[in-house]
Amino acid sequence: MSNEDRVVLALGGAGTVGSGVVKALLDRGFKVAVISRDNSKLEKLKGFVSPNTKSNLTTLVGNVGSVEGVEEVKQALLKSVGKITDVVSSLGFSWWQGGPPHTQPLKELQWVIETLLFSTFVSWKAFFPLVRDDPNCTYTFITGGAGEKVLMPGTGFLTVGAASALAFCQVLREEYPEVPCKLNQVCLLCAVKVSSNSPEHEKFMGL
Repeated sequence: MSNEDRVVLALGGAGTVGSGVVKALLDRGFKVAVISRDNSKLEKLKGFVSPNTKSNLTTLVGNVGSVEGVEEVKQALLKSVGKITDVVSSLGFSWWQGGPPHTQPLKELQWVIETLLFSTFVSWKAFFPLVRDDPNCTYTFITGGAGEKVLMPGTGFLTVGAASALAFCQVLREEYPEVPCKLNQVCLLCAVKVSSNSPEHEKFMGL
């Protein structure tokens, strides 16, 4: 199957890491669909990708982190693009450095887990069936080094959330060894440079 025939759903495609993935895929001839709760991020993404590839980019406003929201936007996605051949998941955030655990309220830990793990699970459960039974399809998780160690003081909750997401990816690869679809994991052990006007400028990636 040629790149031009593939339709990639980029979960988290309007984020720091995801936007780079989207641009690279578009530049290589793929059609790409991106879902975000924030329409302003989708507009920013449209300005970031190469102008001659915009016609291959589909954007939808929706919440892939909630059970109700993901089913609604899933139907809108299929109506818009017809099929999905590949999914790339880079949901979450690039950085968290709120301080040591004893300074944090429970709701902060809940937010980190919800953002990094729960959204990954909910979206996987909704979109994996679209590619699961086709050997020509793929589902790829993008993770990072924060799941394996504490990157620096004050980033502990980031490690907890990232390790949970990393473990979930590993569980899926073990639980579905015979599934026709290719299950992949890409771990980025590097610094991620974001926009110079962003408060996260040149922070380490911690998905």
